[in-house]
Amino acid sequence: MFSFPQAPLQMYALRNQTVFEFADDTHTGSRYTFNSLGYRSDIEFDTQDNVVAILGNTLTFGLGLDVEQTFAGILSQRLSSPVYNFAWGRYGHENNDQLELLKSILALIRPRLVIFQINNLNRHRIGDQVSFDNTPELIIHKFQEFYSELKTVLNTCPHLLLHWDDEHHGVDFSDCIVYNKYHIDSVDFYQNGEYKPTMGKGSHKLIAAKILKEIR
Repeated sequence: MFSFPQAPLQMYALRNQTVFEFADDTHTGSRYTFNSLGYRSDIEFDTQDNVVAILGNTLTFGLGLDVEQTFAGILSQRLSSPVYNFAWGRYGHENNDQLELLKSILALIRPRLVIFQINNLNRHRIGDQVSFDNTPELIIHKFQEFYSELKTVLNTCPHLLLHWDDEHHGVDFSDCIVYNKYHIDSVDFYQNGEYKPTMGKGSHKLIAAKILKEIR
């Protein structure tokens, strides 16, 4: 039986469970339901083609929000197709990790639409570790390699690209329908003593509206 790759360990460890704390969210009381593959979803993912597949990081995962308040949850209520949110929460991955996941997904199904959130650019995998301290030259070089391959992989698949980060590194994100931070509100956390705001429900609602406008 063919199946999608399982989610990262910290998510997969919670498979088939509903919890009200995840990672550094220990106080909002948000509901986190994980399916049998460990992805944040109220539904199971099967290998049908008429789906919207979403890939992204913690912001797309929706840390600090109930699932129906995330832009993936809003889309699932507004679209006739199932919405599969493959986003990884608090994983610290880099763009090529998400690209490999995308390849695995497209080897099994042909989605109606892929929504791919480009991750922070200042991340470079070295073996099992991801470096967050990289030169501007390396950042641009790695992004160009990744982006060229991403466009090749998505060449015949309907898709939308998103990106939000404070650091753009001089990269042209005009292909993205969202390419600024898009924070009109936030959920606030402290991680390792550092203030870490993430997008609130108003921001997710705005992103969902932007996506719906594009696909209609």
